Amino acid sequence: MNTERIEKDDGRLDLSQYMTKVIDELKEDRRYPAVHTYTSTLHSFAKFSCGAMPVNDVFTPGRLKAYEDWLLQRRLSWNTISTYMRTLQAVYNRLSPPGTPEHNAKLFDDVYTKVKSQTKRALTEEQMG
Repeated sequence: MNTERIEKDDGRLDLSQYMTKVIDELKEDRRYPAVHTYTSTLHSFAKFSCGAMPVNDVFTPGRLKAYEDWLLQRRLSWNTISTYMRTLQAVYNRLSPPGTPEHNAKLFDDVYTKVKSQTKRALTEEQMG
């Protein structure tokens, strides 16, 4: 992908504008599952935030935790929550690549970004015997 790193220009960069650019690039690259995931995440976060989404306000531990709580109140599965959080994390890493001075490696530590296996993969004793 060739999304150029966008300077945060005093916090006025809007998450919606940036994610729309990323989604357009994903469409050009014909990465349709990613287009769906990024679009769903953007729509969900837009409902949560009820308006403008300046990146400096979005990417704070408190705001991310509030979003996770909001998703839980809507009874979304942990895997859906994780998908949205990992998508936001990917967007954050595009804006502030790991290793750069402004990157906060611990930003997503307090929200759920793992995947819970919901498929039983082990055989029972009866199946083995």
